[in-house]
Amino acid sequence: MKRRLFMQTVAAGMAGTVFAAPPAFKLRYALSSALYGELPLDVILPEVTRAGCDVIDIWCKVHGNQREQIEEMGDEAFRDLLREHGTKLGVSTRYPLGPFGLADELRWVKSCGGALIVTGSSGPKDPVGVE
Repeated sequence: MKRRLFMQTVAAGMAGTVFAAPPAFKLRYALSSALYGELPLDVILPEVTRAGCDVIDIWCKVHGNQREQIEEMGDEAFRDLLREHGTKLGVSTRYPLGPFGLADELRWVKSCGGALIVTGSSGPKDPVGVE
């Protein structure tokens, strides 16, 4: 192959990658365990994929008790349940911990493959002071 033909072929191939469409935007949905009250995880987890969701959002009391269920069964049993039902942990919603009480929860979420924590904040309801 002559050099000129080679360069034309390479340039044409590279031009195709420049004009390639970017990957399509796709929303990722999480199913909240709070929707199921205090039902057991083995009842909730099959619903994740049925609902078209990618991951489960685990809630603690008072809106659900699935985080407490996980503490009772142990992390390995929870990971086994996730595998059994073909889903993943995505979110841990822990309002009671507040932003300064998340150290252990951050480690736990990471160890279970999750990537997000939702929490509440604390402080006075109606603060006053200089604006």
